[in-house]
Amino acid sequence: MLSLDTPSMDVGVRGLSYIEVEVIGPNRDLHSGVYGGAVANPITILAKMIASLHDENSHITIPGFYDAVVNATPEERALMAAAPFSEMGRERVHHQ
Repeated sequence: MLSLDTPSMDVGVRGLSYIEVEVIGPNRDLHSGVYGGAVANPITILAKMIASLHDENSHITIPGFYDAVVNATPEERALMAAAPFSEMGRERVHHQ
């Protein structure tokens, strides 16, 4: 609720996506002088995988992820904009 005198209703929720990734690599260090970087470091590959889940604008890059997302209508956006809420300091604003 925005405030005690302003009832509100949630129409969307956040969810959770769970995956398990197993990274397997060599059982010992591979010296770059011998292997010349030809064998990728497993933790580097894992870090790149995790980083690739979002783009530079923090949008999720998984194909189809946004397919079922319903955009708010202009009427719904107007109602949300009329809510007594201030982004400045995320403080609640009460109408008198």
